[in-house]
Amino acid sequence: MENQRKREEADMDTVYSIRKLLEVKPLNQGTIVTECRAADIGSQKLVKRILKAYEGRYWYSDRARYNNELRYFLID
Repeated sequence: MENQRKREEADMDTVYSIRKLLEVKPLNQGTIVTECRAADIGSQKLVKRILKAYEGRYWYSDRARYNNELRYFLID
């Protein structure tokens, strides 16, 4: 429990940044990773881990219609 709480605290900056991106419009996973790397928020591995870990809590995903990539939507 203690480790989980510490990890969540450490992840909150990245979660906040991803939520800011998704407030504008739903985005594909690749776009989110690219934007986070460009803003020096985190590596591809970190961003993908956070997207998966907090899915259903802050955002949800669905497969994109054309390229089968995960598309993320913000939960209000």
